Amino acid sequence: MENHGPIIFIDEDDDDKEMVTSILKQIAPDNQIIYFANGQQMLDYLDNTDEPPFLIISEVFTPLMSGLELLDRLNQFSALKAKSIPFILITSPIDKHLVEEAYKGHVQGIFEKKHSLEEMKRQFQAILDYWTTSLYPNQFAKKE
Repeated sequence: MENHGPIIFIDEDDDDKEMVTSILKQIAPDNQIIYFANGQQMLDYLDNTDEPPFLIISEVFTPLMSGLELLDRLNQFSALKAKSIPFILITSPIDKHLVEEAYKGHVQGIFEKKHSLEEMKRQFQAILDYWTTSLYPNQFAKKE
């Protein structure tokens, strides 16, 4: 089942933003890519849009609100939680404690950032392939 909603990427690093832009334009040309430097900006966006994103990918360490704090906030608001938006964390380096905290917060995945363009492209392709074929409640709302 395909989903052409926007892909949200949260990261304050301009180099990562450029790399991810290049990758997503290649592997997800039908999806709008929306960037935010921090989680609060993304929450403000979700409060003001009717179109649920296809996917949220957030750096763990962002200003004002970390990716883990953002995940916790999303889980607190039933209206946002009901949108069933897949939420992925990405960062480097990763340790056991960080992975444990992410899954305590019910993250749908956590990945270590790859450092080469080709490795990151394979990683993002695998993430998109999974969520494009996976079923979740958000996908059925448009058909009813």
